[in-house]
Amino acid sequence: MQENRKEVVLVGIETHICVSQTALELKDHGYNVVVLADAVSSSSPQERVLALQRMSSSGITINSVEGWVFETLESAEHPSFRQVSSLLKQTANTRTQTVQALL
Repeated sequence: MQENRKEVVLVGIETHICVSQTALELKDHGYNVVVLADAVSSSSPQERVLALQRMSSSGITINSVEGWVFETLESAEHPSFRQVSSLLKQTANTRTQTVQALL
């Protein structure tokens, strides 16, 4: 794992306002920005989708919680892999329902 990474992971509400403005500003300041699509929302599903598309086209990485977590762990050899994997399995249905409700 790299120690001096300039990466910021964003989650939050009002994707089309707060999250996107923060993401774009951080990118302008040289950070690698990741927005977790299943951990952001908006008052309007269309606004959320448009904001994610805009951020993606601006070079911001859009990922899922599960995808980002496993990328961060880097391999099944990570000491926390089994514990994290178990937790993600336990919350999979809730995360799926959340994403479906937002679409």
